[in-house]
Amino acid sequence: MVAESFYFPRDRDPPTVRLQRADFRLPVPYPPMSAEVEQVLAERLTRAYGPGSVPENVFGAGAYRPNPGLSWRAGGVTIVLHRNRNHVAPAGVRQGVQLVAVRQEVLDERDRERQASEGLVPFVRTEQLRRELGPLYPEAGAATLPALLELLALVGTGDPDRNALLLAAADSLVVRLGEELVSRSVQHAGEVLTEAPLAAEARERLRPHGVSYSRIGHYSGALEYDRSLLLKAWTGSPATPWGQRAFLEIQRLGCSVPGFGCDGVNCFLEVIRQGERFLLDFPDTPFRLEQTYHLALAHEAWWSLSLAAPDDITAHGARVDARSGEAARLRAIELYEELLRLAPNSPQAYLGQLALPRLRLRLDTAERAFFCWSC
Repeated sequence: MVAESFYFPRDRDPPTVRLQRADFRLPVPYPPMSAEVEQVLAERLTRAYGPGSVPENVFGAGAYRPNPGLSWRAGGVTIVLHRNRNHVAPAGVRQGVQLVAVRQEVLDERDRERQASEGLVPFVRTEQLRRELGPLYPEAGAATLPALLELLALVGTGDPDRNALLLAAADSLVVRLGEELVSRSVQHAGEVLTEAPLAAEARERLRPHGVSYSRIGHYSGALEYDRSLLLKAWTGSPATPWGQRAFLEIQRLGCSVPGFGCDGVNCFLEVIRQGERFLLDFPDTPFRLEQTYHLALAHEAWWSLSLAAPDDITAHGARVDARSGEAARLRAIELYEELLRLAPNSPQAYLGQLALPRLRLRLDTAERAFFCWSC
């Protein structure tokens, strides 16, 4: 048997490290032995703690479907017993039977982290646009191209904030239209993507507005677009709420927005440069909390990348060193502490609370925000 121990940082100040999880597995997990050991352990755990239940959301323990196994509660500890049938289902998880004992507080914290992350909604959302523009922003399934052209014709007819709103809405419709302009068919048991018949007309009618599509995206499966309208919303109306929403959304999309100014894969550097300038130029912005969080994430990513091993594919191409990484760690701590002062009950502050103990202990947080590692 192989036993592994996992220690987690706890508390913000002063941070401590506690044993919170233990994993046990067979060193040679060939199928007959794994099946037999799983049965024996299930019987013993059932005698000790009652019938097991199918675990929910215990992904950190490898308990994925279709073979999640069973779990038991033993005081403050959750015990998960599962057997992975092969190395690709689920991918990247060890084969054979595995028993994981993890403190419930770790699972609870991960659940709260998930909920907090879900609270970080996009800065330009379809429901917002529909609420602000009504019939000018059609439901999905409606004729997108005519609605898009109508929006673009209105740009420049209102005040700066209205113009930024119209440009942000038009940008959203350009993305939607790019999905609609791709036809899908099956040939030789594989899906084939081609441009739809309307694509040429759409390109022609959008060209006078400075909108152009390139090829079908490898990951998106849609016609790619450089988000130029979102950039116009920001650069044309930087002092307005909708212009600033566009700016924050551009930061979030930075790696896929050529006009943002990222120098290679280290897009976090541009987020920091432009984000700090933004707070200086607009000290009364209603989005100080959101921008501060972006800056904290960018510095945390800088710190984590400075610790990356040479063969870490998620850090491929990063140009950072230990000295600059240490300065970024200290700055990330300052920014997360500022979030706790600004809005202690916000999702951003909660996520900062989770990062702070790791940063104070100089532990790698594996953060990759604003790093274009898949480029």
